[in-house]
Amino acid sequence: MNLPLAGTVTVVTGGGRGIGRSIAIRFAQAGGIVVLAARTKVELSSATKSIVEAGGDASYILANVSSPKDCLRVVEETLSRKGKITNLVNNAGIAVRTPVHEMSDELWKEVLFTNLFGPFYLTRAVAEAMISNREGCIVNISSRAAYRGTRDHAAYCASKSGLIGLTRASAEDFKPFGIRVNAVCPDGVDTEMIRKTYPSADFSSLMSPQQVAEAVMFLCLPQSSGITGATIDVFGMREGHG
Repeated sequence: MNLPLAGTVTVVTGGGRGIGRSIAIRFAQAGGIVVLAARTKVELSSATKSIVEAGGDASYILANVSSPKDCLRVVEETLSRKGKITNLVNNAGIAVRTPVHEMSDELWKEVLFTNLFGPFYLTRAVAEAMISNREGCIVNISSRAAYRGTRDHAAYCASKSGLIGLTRASAEDFKPFGIRVNAVCPDGVDTEMIRKTYPSADFSSLMSPQQVAEAVMFLCLPQSSGITGATIDVFGMREGHG
């Protein structure tokens, strides 16, 4: 059996559902140890149970990525349990539909702290362990919204654009230590968040979370050793989105 991630330990934020859950499942299928982190225990427990029942190695840590203390705890607990962190997937994210002229300070901060500050906190927290091992991969889940303004989504677009900047800059910071940092930018993925945000949309053209998971896994494999500071667009075959 081909297990390209055997011996690796991957932390996946937002791992209880949607894209994060699919990433955790795919990494476990490839032989990796996965640690899921999110705010909702029921979802984390369900995702972890499904992975373990399928023969994978998974556990979870309750955490809010907008809290630097929680992010540090995720790293410390994972290192304590598993001894190392090979990959970090910053997937946790939220979206709200509010025009910029009606956006409250609190709502703006909530989106930015989850989508942008969270990946920064976790990247900073994991840096020492990865630098010590002289290896590691960090994958940030951005969005096509980073490139194109979307009505009623100023906070989301700003956070995802900032995440690309964080990706490119941290990739340069980590090059001397053999650590790679990349971003995946999906568009139109069939998740609960999309269905709640756009309940009347046509979901027939949406990609599956599994398609995104495959791109994320590729960026953590030796085959992508020459790629860092990159943004990989995962738009599928949707018309007008290539």
